[in-house]
Amino acid sequence: MIGDWLSSDRPPLQTGYFLFSGLVELHSNLIYQIFSTELQTLWIIPLFIILNELKVDRFASFTTLIVLMFNGITLVHSLFTWPKLLPVFYLILLFGILYCDNETTKNNIISSLLIGSLSALALLTHGGSVFALLGLGSGLLLFGPKLRYKLFVLSLICFLLILAPWLYYQHSIDPPGNRLIKWHLAGIIPIDNRSFRRAFLDSYSTLSIMQFLKLKLTNLISVSGNISDWVPALVKSTLGGLYQGQSNYS
Repeated sequence: MIGDWLSSDRPPLQTGYFLFSGLVELHSNLIYQIFSTELQTLWIIPLFIILNELKVDRFASFTTLIVLMFNGITLVHSLFTWPKLLPVFYLILLFGILYCDNETTKNNIISSLLIGSLSALALLTHGGSVFALLGLGSGLLLFGPKLRYKLFVLSLICFLLILAPWLYYQHSIDPPGNRLIKWHLAGIIPIDNRSFRRAFLDSYSTLSIMQFLKLKLTNLISVSGNISDWVPALVKSTLGGLYQGQSNYS
Protein backbone atom coordinates (compact mmCIF):
# COMPACT_ATOMS: atom_id res chain seq x y z
CA MET A 1 0.00 0.00 0.00
CA ILE A 2 1.05 3.63 -0.56
CA GLY A 3 2.68 5.28 2.44
CA ASP A 4 1.33 4.15 5.79
CA TRP A 5 -2.12 3.11 4.52
CA LEU A 6 -3.36 -0.40 5.29
CA SER A 7 -5.44 -2.61 3.02
CA SER A 8 -8.11 -2.62 5.77
CA ASP A 9 -8.50 1.17 5.74
CA ARG A 10 -10.79 1.41 2.70
CA PRO A 11 -13.85 -0.63 1.66
CA PRO A 12 -12.85 -3.41 -0.74
CA LEU A 13 -15.65 -3.92 -3.27
CA GLN A 14 -14.31 -2.03 -6.29
CA THR A 15 -10.90 -3.67 -5.83
CA GLY A 16 -12.64 -7.02 -5.54
CA TYR A 17 -14.52 -6.46 -8.79
CA PHE A 18 -11.29 -5.55 -10.56
CA LEU A 19 -9.40 -8.58 -9.26
CA PHE A 20 -12.32 -10.85 -10.08
CA SER A 21 -12.50 -9.51 -13.66
CA GLY A 22 -9.02 -10.79 -14.51
CA LEU A 23 -8.18 -7.46 -16.20
CA VAL A 24 -5.52 -6.87 -13.54
CA GLU A 25 -3.26 -9.22 -15.54
CA LEU A 26 -3.04 -6.54 -18.26
CA HIS A 27 -1.17 -4.19 -15.85
CA SER A 28 -2.58 -1.09 -17.53
CA ASN A 29 -3.64 2.15 -15.85
CA LEU A 30 -5.92 2.79 -18.84
CA ILE A 31 -7.69 -0.54 -18.31
CA TYR A 32 -8.28 0.31 -14.66
CA GLN A 33 -9.53 3.78 -15.65
CA ILE A 34 -12.06 2.35 -18.11
CA PHE A 35 -13.15 -0.37 -15.68
CA SER A 36 -13.61 2.13 -12.82
CA THR A 37 -15.55 4.61 -14.95
CA GLU A 38 -17.89 1.84 -16.09
CA LEU A 39 -18.57 0.97 -12.45
CA GLN A 40 -19.13 4.62 -11.48
CA THR A 41 -21.76 5.06 -14.21
CA LEU A 42 -23.82 1.94 -13.48
CA TRP A 43 -26.30 4.04 -11.44
CA ILE A 44 -27.80 5.42 -14.67
CA ILE A 45 -29.50 2.08 -15.46
CA PRO A 46 -31.58 1.61 -12.27
CA LEU A 47 -32.42 5.32 -12.18
CA PHE A 48 -33.85 5.13 -15.70
CA ILE A 49 -35.89 2.04 -14.75
CA ILE A 50 -37.24 3.68 -11.58
CA LEU A 51 -38.27 6.83 -13.43
CA ASN A 52 -40.26 4.63 -15.80
CA GLU A 53 -41.77 2.69 -12.90
CA LEU A 54 -42.87 5.96 -11.30
CA LYS A 55 -44.55 6.94 -14.59
CA VAL A 56 -42.45 10.09 -14.87
CA ASP A 57 -43.00 11.97 -18.12
CA ARG A 58 -40.49 10.94 -20.80
CA PHE A 59 -39.19 14.49 -21.28
CA ALA A 60 -38.79 14.94 -17.51
CA SER A 61 -36.96 11.61 -17.27
CA PHE A 62 -34.62 12.55 -20.09
CA THR A 63 -33.93 15.97 -18.56
CA THR A 64 -33.27 14.41 -15.14
CA LEU A 65 -30.76 11.96 -16.58
CA ILE A 66 -28.97 14.64 -18.63
CA VAL A 67 -28.67 17.00 -15.64
CA LEU A 68 -27.40 14.24 -13.35
CA MET A 69 -25.01 12.73 -15.90
CA PHE A 70 -23.30 15.95 -16.99
CA ASN A 71 -23.02 18.06 -13.86
CA GLY A 72 -19.58 18.71 -12.40
CA ILE A 73 -19.87 16.38 -9.41
CA THR A 74 -20.87 13.41 -11.55
CA LEU A 75 -18.18 14.02 -14.17
CA VAL A 76 -15.42 14.28 -11.56
CA HIS A 77 -16.48 11.17 -9.65
CA SER A 78 -17.13 9.18 -12.82
CA LEU A 79 -13.66 9.85 -14.23
CA PHE A 80 -11.69 9.70 -10.98
CA THR A 81 -11.07 6.07 -10.09
CA TRP A 82 -12.16 6.21 -6.46
CA PRO A 83 -15.50 4.45 -5.76
CA LYS A 84 -17.65 7.47 -4.91
CA LEU A 85 -20.52 6.73 -7.32
CA LEU A 86 -20.49 2.94 -7.33
CA PRO A 87 -22.57 2.72 -4.11
CA VAL A 88 -25.20 4.92 -5.77
CA PHE A 89 -26.00 1.96 -8.03
CA TYR A 90 -26.90 -0.17 -5.01
CA LEU A 91 -28.65 2.67 -3.18
CA ILE A 92 -30.93 3.49 -6.13
CA LEU A 93 -31.85 -0.19 -6.43
CA LEU A 94 -32.56 -0.20 -2.68
CA PHE A 95 -34.71 2.92 -3.07
CA GLY A 96 -36.67 1.18 -5.80
CA ILE A 97 -37.42 -1.84 -3.59
CA LEU A 98 -38.31 0.25 -0.54
CA TYR A 99 -40.39 2.96 -2.17
CA CYS A 100 -41.49 1.81 -5.63
CA ASP A 101 -42.59 -1.76 -4.99
CA ASN A 102 -46.03 -2.32 -3.49
CA GLU A 103 -46.34 -3.58 0.07
CA THR A 104 -46.99 -7.19 -0.99
CA THR A 105 -43.84 -7.29 -3.11
CA LYS A 106 -41.81 -5.57 -0.43
CA ASN A 107 -42.83 -8.04 2.24
CA ASN A 108 -41.48 -11.21 0.66
CA ILE A 109 -38.32 -13.21 1.22
CA ILE A 110 -36.55 -12.20 -2.00
CA SER A 111 -37.10 -8.49 -1.40
CA SER A 112 -35.87 -8.87 2.19
CA LEU A 113 -32.69 -10.59 1.03
CA LEU A 114 -32.15 -7.86 -1.57
CA ILE A 115 -32.61 -5.11 1.03
CA GLY A 116 -29.95 -6.63 3.27
CA SER A 117 -27.60 -7.42 0.37
CA LEU A 118 -27.81 -4.02 -1.32
CA SER A 119 -27.29 -2.20 1.98
CA ALA A 120 -24.17 -4.25 2.74
CA LEU A 121 -22.76 -3.91 -0.80
CA ALA A 122 -23.18 -0.13 -0.65
CA LEU A 123 -21.17 -0.01 2.59
CA LEU A 124 -18.53 -2.34 1.15
CA THR A 125 -18.09 0.17 -1.67
CA HIS A 126 -17.97 3.38 0.35
CA GLY A 127 -18.47 4.06 4.06
CA GLY A 128 -20.37 7.29 3.32
CA SER A 129 -23.28 5.09 2.25
CA VAL A 130 -24.26 4.88 5.91
CA PHE A 131 -25.78 8.37 5.70
CA ALA A 132 -27.93 7.42 2.69
CA LEU A 133 -29.01 4.21 4.46
CA LEU A 134 -30.01 6.20 7.54
CA GLY A 135 -32.05 8.55 5.34
CA LEU A 136 -33.76 5.74 3.44
CA GLY A 137 -34.52 3.85 6.65
CA SER A 138 -35.84 6.94 8.45
CA GLY A 139 -38.08 7.81 5.50
CA LEU A 140 -39.46 4.29 5.46
CA LEU A 141 -40.20 4.37 9.19
CA LEU A 142 -41.92 7.74 8.95
CA PHE A 143 -43.77 7.57 5.65
CA GLY A 144 -43.57 4.14 4.06
CA PRO A 145 -45.24 0.77 4.59
CA LYS A 146 -43.55 -1.21 7.31
CA LEU A 147 -41.54 -4.37 6.78
CA ARG A 148 -42.85 -7.35 8.71
CA TYR A 149 -40.72 -8.12 11.74
CA LYS A 150 -39.51 -11.57 10.58
CA LEU A 151 -38.54 -10.23 7.16
CA PHE A 152 -36.73 -7.29 8.74
CA VAL A 153 -34.70 -9.77 10.82
CA LEU A 154 -33.95 -11.73 7.64
CA SER A 155 -32.68 -8.54 5.96
CA LEU A 156 -30.51 -7.79 8.98
CA ILE A 157 -29.02 -11.31 9.02
CA CYS A 158 -28.22 -11.10 5.31
CA PHE A 159 -26.67 -7.66 5.84
CA LEU A 160 -24.42 -8.90 8.66
CA LEU A 161 -23.37 -12.09 6.84
CA ILE A 162 -22.15 -10.11 3.82
CA LEU A 163 -20.31 -7.57 5.99
CA ALA A 164 -18.83 -10.15 8.38
CA PRO A 165 -15.78 -11.25 6.30
CA TRP A 166 -14.69 -7.63 5.77
CA LEU A 167 -15.18 -6.72 9.44
CA TYR A 168 -13.19 -9.79 10.45
CA TYR A 169 -10.42 -8.87 8.02
CA GLN A 170 -10.30 -5.31 9.35
CA HIS A 171 -10.08 -6.22 12.99
CA SER A 172 -8.21 -9.54 12.92
CA ILE A 173 -6.10 -9.80 9.75
CA ASP A 174 -4.97 -6.20 9.14
CA PRO A 175 -6.03 -4.20 12.22
CA PRO A 176 -7.18 -1.68 13.30
CA GLY A 177 -9.10 -0.76 10.12
CA ASN A 178 -10.60 2.40 11.63
CA ARG A 179 -8.36 5.11 10.17
CA LEU A 180 -10.92 6.72 7.86
CA ILE A 181 -13.80 6.72 10.33
CA LYS A 182 -11.56 8.33 12.99
CA TRP A 183 -10.41 10.89 10.43
CA HIS A 184 -13.84 11.80 9.06
CA LEU A 185 -15.98 11.63 12.19
CA ALA A 186 -13.51 12.38 14.99
CA GLY A 187 -11.06 14.63 13.15
CA ILE A 188 -8.09 12.45 14.12
CA ILE A 189 -5.63 12.38 11.21
CA PRO A 190 -2.41 11.07 12.84
CA ILE A 191 -2.38 7.29 13.33
CA ASP A 192 -2.82 6.18 16.95
CA ASN A 193 -3.98 3.11 18.84
CA ARG A 194 -7.25 4.50 20.18
CA SER A 195 -10.54 2.89 19.24
CA PHE A 196 -12.99 4.98 17.23
CA ARG A 197 -15.26 5.33 20.27
CA ARG A 198 -12.40 6.59 22.42
CA ALA A 199 -11.15 8.99 19.74
CA PHE A 200 -14.67 10.32 19.12
CA LEU A 201 -15.29 10.97 22.82
CA ASP A 202 -11.88 12.58 23.27
CA SER A 203 -12.47 14.92 20.33
CA TYR A 204 -15.93 16.12 21.30
CA SER A 205 -15.85 16.03 25.11
CA THR A 206 -13.50 19.02 25.27
CA LEU A 207 -15.64 21.26 22.99
CA SER A 208 -18.05 23.91 24.20
CA ILE A 209 -21.43 24.29 22.48
CA MET A 210 -20.17 27.33 20.55
CA GLN A 211 -17.02 25.52 19.42
CA PHE A 212 -19.15 22.58 18.27
CA LEU A 213 -21.49 24.83 16.28
CA LYS A 214 -18.55 26.68 14.74
CA LEU A 215 -17.05 23.38 13.56
CA LYS A 216 -20.36 22.29 12.02
CA LEU A 217 -20.65 25.66 10.24
CA THR A 218 -17.11 25.20 8.90
CA ASN A 219 -18.12 21.77 7.58
CA LEU A 220 -21.18 23.26 5.87
CA ILE A 221 -19.12 26.00 4.22
CA SER A 222 -16.53 23.49 3.01
CA VAL A 223 -19.30 21.60 1.18
CA SER A 224 -21.46 24.48 -0.07
CA GLY A 225 -18.86 27.23 -0.43
CA ASN A 226 -19.09 30.58 1.32
CA ILE A 227 -22.82 31.30 1.50
CA SER A 228 -22.21 35.05 1.43
CA ASP A 229 -20.61 34.63 -2.01
CA TRP A 230 -23.36 32.76 -3.85
CA VAL A 231 -26.64 33.58 -2.07
CA PRO A 232 -26.73 37.27 -3.18
CA ALA A 233 -25.93 36.22 -6.77
CA LEU A 234 -28.68 33.58 -6.63
CA VAL A 235 -31.24 36.08 -5.31
CA LYS A 236 -30.21 38.68 -7.88
CA SER A 237 -30.46 36.25 -10.79
CA THR A 238 -33.81 34.91 -9.54
CA LEU A 239 -35.32 38.36 -9.11
CA GLY A 240 -33.89 39.39 -12.48
CA GLY A 241 -35.49 36.38 -14.13
CA LEU A 242 -38.85 37.13 -12.53
CA TYR A 243 -38.67 40.77 -13.61
CA GLN A 244 -37.75 39.75 -17.15
CA GLY A 245 -40.61 37.29 -17.23
CA GLN A 246 -43.08 39.96 -16.09
CA SER A 247 -41.77 42.38 -18.74
CA ASN A 248 -42.20 39.80 -21.48
CA TYR A 249 -45.71 39.03 -20.26
CA SER A 250 -46.61 42.73 -20.25
